[in-house]
Amino acid sequence: MHRSSVLRRHPYTIDISSLRQANGRNEVPRKVCLTQIALQSAHQAWCKAQDLFAFFFPQGYRGGPAK
Repeated sequence: MHRSSVLRRHPYTIDISSLRQANGRNEVPRKVCLTQIALQSAHQAWCKAQDLFAFFFPQGYRGGPAK
């Protein structure tokens, strides 16, 4: 009696061809998402820097070293 390759395959094996197809489909949206994440992170960092600047210089930066 011959068993088919499907029956001999381990139940937790990963089908490489389906992974390649899924990777090709998700490639472009992933780049867009990474760009959006980078922009959001930069915006949050800029807002935090402005808040810290306003905390340390409540009257605003007047320029030059302290005398």
